[in-house]
Amino acid sequence: MAIDPPEITIVDDDVETVGCDGGGGALGHPMTYYSFGAHDYVECGYCDRRFVKRRAAATAAAAPTVA
Repeated sequence: MAIDPPEITIVDDDVETVGCDGGGGALGHPMTYYSFGAHDYVECGYCDRRFVKRRAAATAAAAPTVA
């Protein structure tokens, strides 16, 4: 059985902190906050949702894929 990749949310480059509640209302998880620091992405410790800064997402999209 294949595991689905984590959900990716693109955020503006000037965002320093994001919050995640799992997005499922009562089926989600407690609200947690993550700081980017010097990184271009952070991952939620509960649901693995990945928050990526716009410039990093654009760079990744432009990179060639390796098979």
